[in-house]
Amino acid sequence: MATSLNVNEIVEHTQEDFADLLTCTICLETFKQPKYLPCLHTFRETCINTYIVSTVKGEKSEGFKCPVCRRLVPIRENLENLETWAKSLPGNHFVVSMIDRKAMKKAEKLCDACSSKKCLSEGNSLVLGLKCEQVITIDKAVSGVKESTKAKELTKKLKETSHKLEEIIQNRNLNITNFEIEIDVILVEIENKRKKLNEKLDKLENKIRKKNGNNCIELESAGGKGFQYNLGNSDRSFNQEIDQDGNVYVVGYDSNNIHQLTPTGQFIRIIPLSDIDNTVTSPWVLRFKRNTNRFLLTFNSSRDPVLVCEIE
Repeated sequence: MATSLNVNEIVEHTQEDFADLLTCTICLETFKQPKYLPCLHTFRETCINTYIVSTVKGEKSEGFKCPVCRRLVPIRENLENLETWAKSLPGNHFVVSMIDRKAMKKAEKLCDACSSKKCLSEGNSLVLGLKCEQVITIDKAVSGVKESTKAKELTKKLKETSHKLEEIIQNRNLNITNFEIEIDVILVEIENKRKKLNEKLDKLENKIRKKNGNNCIELESAGGKGFQYNLGNSDRSFNQEIDQDGNVYVVGYDSNNIHQLTPTGQFIRIIPLSDIDNTVTSPWVLRFKRNTNRFLLTFNSSRDPVLVCEIE
C-alpha cells in the first residue's frame, strides 16, 4: 500500500536542510564572508580566524586542522602571522549566491504577505513582480522624514550653526582688513618720523661742522663742565677719558698721539704713540683703570694688540 506524503512536511524539511547549508557550524549564524577549506567545509571568516588564533597560537605549525573533519589545512605564506591565514583562504562564492537568492525570495514573500505593513521600493533592486498595492516610494518616505520633528530640529540647528560660522568668517576677514590698514598707517608714520629725524640729524651735523670747522671738539671735565679743544694736526678723535686726577685725555686717531689736558681744558702735552709702541698705529679707545694711572689702549685693527700703559 502506497503511503501518502505530506507536501508541507517535505517543504519544511527541505527549507531546514537549505538553511543548514548556509549556517556556520562554529557560531551557528548565517554565513558572512564565507571561507571554504580544501575539505570543502565552510566557515565565517571571523569564526575560522578566531579558531586558528586560539588553536595554533604559540605553536610552530605550517597549517591548522579543520574544526569538523580534523583534516590538516596547509598554509604556505605568512606562517608567522596567524591573523592573515583566514583572509588567505578562498571565498565560497556559491554560498554567497545562495544567501543572496534566499534574501530575494524572503523579500518577495514578505511583499506578497503584507496586509498591514508598508513596503519600500528600492531603486537598486530588481523588481521581479510587484503584487503589493501599498508600496511607498523612496521620495515619499524621505519627505516624511524631512517633515518629522527631529529632522526639523536638526535642520534648524544646522542653519544656526551655518549662520554663526558665516559671521565668524566675516568678522575674521574684517579684522584682517582692519589690521592691514593699521599696518599701512603705522608704516606711513614710521616713514614720516624717519624723514623728520634725518632732517634733524642733518641740521645738527651741519651745526657741528660749522662750529668745529677749526678742528675743535666738545669735551667735558670730571665735574661735568663742557669746553672746546682744538686738535690741531689731529683730524679725528674717537675717545675722551679722564684719569684719577681729573686730567682729560683725547686720542688722536689720524695723528697717532694722545693729548693730555688739565681738568679745565688747558693743554699739558702730546704723548706720541711711538713712545708707547712704535709697531702700531691708529689708536682707537683709551680706558683708565679706576683709581690708578694705568690704562688700556685699543686700536682700529683687530690684528693689533691691546696695550696696557701707565702715565708717568
